[in-house]
Amino acid sequence: ALCRRVLTDTHRHLAGRAHGDGTLWDLDAVRQRFAACLVRVRELHSLVGALAKEVAEHHDTTAAATLKAAAGPTVQHVLTTCGQLWGAAGFASGGIQELRAQAALFGIGGGADEVVLGTLADAAESVLAGLAPPDTAR
Repeated sequence: ALCRRVLTDTHRHLAGRAHGDGTLWDLDAVRQRFAACLVRVRELHSLVGALAKEVAEHHDTTAAATLKAAAGPTVQHVLTTCGQLWGAAGFASGGIQELRAQAALFGIGGGADEVVLGTLADAAESVLAGLAPPDTAR
């Protein structure tokens, strides 16, 4: 939800910010950086959809570690990119840069990345087995 809100606000900002004969949104480099954020958020959204039940109902630590390991870097990537796209306007009181500092919790809360990734690595065989097509004997 945080990434979606930041991307929505950033898109609105870029589409309304004059640049040359158009807006910042008209610049291919800006659109590509924004689109890369959309890809990352959709990846995380899909992962949450696939693993939420295991975490919430079965307290699956491997699923939780997977989500934690994916959420922190995704939030950081989106907020860093959007912060850069906002430019100096992002430093206004209550702006994207302030939110970015507050959102650093996503990368810290729930355990250090090394611990979370260690939990995931411990379950490598079951994770890999879960990625195999259903009719594969491996």
